[in-house]
Amino acid sequence: MPGGQSANADGINRNRNNPSTGTAISAVRHCRMAAENTGRHPPQELRTASRSIRGNQQRRRKRMSWNPSRFLVPFALTVALLSGFVTGVAPAQAAERSAASAAPVTAFAETPQQKAARLAKPCLKSKVTRSEIVCIAKSQRGMKEWGNNCNPYGWCDQWCGMFAQWVMKKAGGKYPSGYALAGNWRKWKKVTTPKPGDVAVKSDGQHVEIVVSVTKKNGKRIIGSIGGNSGDKVTYHSNNSYARWTYHLNPAV
Repeated sequence: MPGGQSANADGINRNRNNPSTGTAISAVRHCRMAAENTGRHPPQELRTASRSIRGNQQRRRKRMSWNPSRFLVPFALTVALLSGFVTGVAPAQAAERSAASAAPVTAFAETPQQKAARLAKPCLKSKVTRSEIVCIAKSQRGMKEWGNNCNPYGWCDQWCGMFAQWVMKKAGGKYPSGYALAGNWRKWKKVTTPKPGDVAVKSDGQHVEIVVSVTKKNGKRIIGSIGGNSGDKVTYHSNNSYARWTYHLNPAV
């Protein structure tokens, strides 16, 4: 090896181990400056060391840079796997359920009041008619109360009168004052032969229903009616006898 190159190498080795130079990076930089002054290329091992140092610097900067996905993805997978072990669901299924539960909610549960209005909507007409009243009453069959007589047609109390008033109001018709008390529906004119759309009131004044059909069978008139708060829901009765009910004309039709 030429003397100059050997001297340079010795100098580089001394700089590399000399604490005053700080780090191996300073040694490489010193080598480059020496090579430029002498007009010679640095030895192969120093060029290799320089590339290695640059690569280490790039990897260090990459590790130190903030990348949320490096933390969020493993966290999500861990949660999915743990949920699978707790619930006994396979990890793949647990991950699918986790994704489904995170989906945005776009619909809300329908309230009983909203359901009642939706069911009645196809029956509504521009002018009150008997057929409209019957249609609205029939659309509510099966609607139930909850809690302590809570219902879709009024407040939490005995609600057969509230149901009758709700149907009449939906149809654009009339209803008596104090409608919540079934006996007040007897304020309407009493008739012996009702028509669909009239009301039927129990003889003791404790219950009111809406007449929805009037037919004859074996010479006997059969009255079909629908009432609220009958068995805790809106119920249809197909054979009301005159002995138990009085019938009252709907003044709006």
